[in-house]
Amino acid sequence: MNYLPNLLTKEECNNFIKRMQFHFKNFGFYYFAEDILKTLKFIGFVGMLNQTYKSNFTPCIDIGWRLKISSWGNGHGIEAAKKKLKYTVNKPHLKEIYSLITIPNIYSIAIIKKKQE
Repeated sequence: MNYLPNLLTKEECNNFIKRMQFHFKNFGFYYFAEDILKTLKFIGFVGMLNQTYKSNFTPCIDIGWRLKISSWGNGHGIEAAKKKLKYTVNKPHLKEIYSLITIPNIYSIAIIKKKQE
């Protein structure tokens, strides 16, 4: 959340969860909770979402992540993003995936560069 305007309130967090459930029910994908498998420790979420707000590049499918700082630099974001992109292989309606990142967020930019390799 370092590069987002503010932390979510409890109500906003609950609304986010409801939006994710609705999105999954209607589209079959969303931002999935991510755990470290060995420890089952929650580290954040990674996934894809339809973005429909008004801009010059929407509507689009966005791949995104929000991970705890303690998990940065361990390859968790890259591994999860690559697995989520595998989901799109045989789904022609998901042929173009965007990643919406603020310019100062060098950590997410590094993930984008790695997942293209």
